[in-house]
Amino acid sequence: MTETEAVVQSENGSENKPEDTSPENLAKVDRQINYYFGDYNYPRDKFLQQQAQLDDGWIPLEVMLKCARLKALTQDPATVVLALSQSKESVLEVSEDKQKIRRVKPAPDVNEEAQLQTKSRTVYCKGFPEDEKLDDLLEYFAQFGECETVLMRQYKDKTSKVKKMKFKGSLFVVFKTEELAKKFMELESVKFKETELIRQWQTAFLEEKSKERQEKMSSTNKPRRDNDGKDINESGDVELPKNSVLSVKEIPGDVTREDIKSAISNASEDVKVAFINFNKGDTEATIRLVGEGSASKVIQITDFLQIRFFLTNGFTGFNHKS
Repeated sequence: MTETEAVVQSENGSENKPEDTSPENLAKVDRQINYYFGDYNYPRDKFLQQQAQLDDGWIPLEVMLKCARLKALTQDPATVVLALSQSKESVLEVSEDKQKIRRVKPAPDVNEEAQLQTKSRTVYCKGFPEDEKLDDLLEYFAQFGECETVLMRQYKDKTSKVKKMKFKGSLFVVFKTEELAKKFMELESVKFKETELIRQWQTAFLEEKSKERQEKMSSTNKPRRDNDGKDINESGDVELPKNSVLSVKEIPGDVTREDIKSAISNASEDVKVAFINFNKGDTEATIRLVGEGSASKVIQITDFLQIRFFLTNGFTGFNHKS
């Protein structure tokens, strides 16, 4: 779920704070609102897309001010208008009555070419404290040039009774241009609070993680059965039912394993997920389904799934793997 989908459902009990119109806060408001409508987030944001269709692209500021991160910075439409009026490179225009905003230019398509281009300017970094905040990370990376987004990699805290996602201390940073990403990677040393960061191109990192998972699966010799009750042979390979594995590519960084599983379950009661080889931040996933021929059942409802995935998360669809 993108940030703008986290809309506050009730205003009861909220406290009005004095408006902060300092240059620092106005800059944060400008950065946040332009992120929502920027080339990276806007095409992937189902909530904004739905709102924009209601009024020729215009979205009321009162709607935007219910979005969590913007609301934390301001609760006054006038503050947003003031911030945008001082913006150097805003992608937005303000309505005459100063109550609505919309993108100046159409949003780019999230097609295969665009996804590859985004990968070419995305860098993996590791070495951050697990309690670090997104605002601080955005401010940190700003010194290396304009960034479209910072995707904090997270994991589910199993020690807590309440389901909670925690920062892993690693992230993906998407620079505005490939040149900025290359300059960042060519730096001899990059430190965050005296800690030297581990840096890799996203593509290299994901390939490395994929190889590690494959080696881990093939290195175990312990006899066992998978969730389908099928034997796993001595090499560690699962004797899979025919036509039961799918692959998904071009997955945005904010998608979770639960998002994928829920989409399949909601699409068909007849299809059960046995295993998903995917971690948040990965761009590809392998999905193993229960029962022979289950992949064909999913392909039969591909049109529905493609629409659902594209609107919510930017998926390009499924492919057979077996």
